[in-house]
Amino acid sequence: MKSLNEELAFFEKQIMSYHIPRYEEFPSLELYKDQIILLLSKNFAPFVYDEEEPILTSSMINNYVKHSIIPPPNGKKYTRRHLAYITVVCFLKQVLSMNEIKEVINSSIKKSDERTSYTYFCEQLEKAFKECCIRKGGEDMTNLSINSYAIHYSTKAVANKLYAQKIIQLQAEK
Repeated sequence: MKSLNEELAFFEKQIMSYHIPRYEEFPSLELYKDQIILLLSKNFAPFVYDEEEPILTSSMINNYVKHSIIPPPNGKKYTRRHLAYITVVCFLKQVLSMNEIKEVINSSIKKSDERTSYTYFCEQLEKAFKECCIRKGGEDMTNLSINSYAIHYSTKAVANKLYAQKIIQLQAEK
């Protein structure tokens, strides 16, 4: 059985090298919903902590389309464009409501095209992953310090979420 330090080091290594597929790296062929779920589930594998709560399901995709968060499919097929939108939604839904996600996407697309916005999102998230995994000199995670780290990152997440929500609200009012 791995120690806490070994498990955390393994996760940090995954996150530090995590690459979000860019627009041109997605399949050029149109895909059916079940193919989208399979493909993106592999991409999100490092972030699945509970097998009972999948990051993406068919009904989730239907809801994203229904609420105009992602564009409707072409018939029953999805393109690279859809994969990019769904990727953004799957990450942002960890901290934002669907209305907030829709506002973030729409305001980003107003400022630049979809591909550029998606690339920027990927770059920023990968940078954030790297920043959150840097422990001072690879500090040892004893039972005492694990609680400190959990509190540190939890409170940082709350502060960042509240700040992001305020920015989204201000954007929506403009």
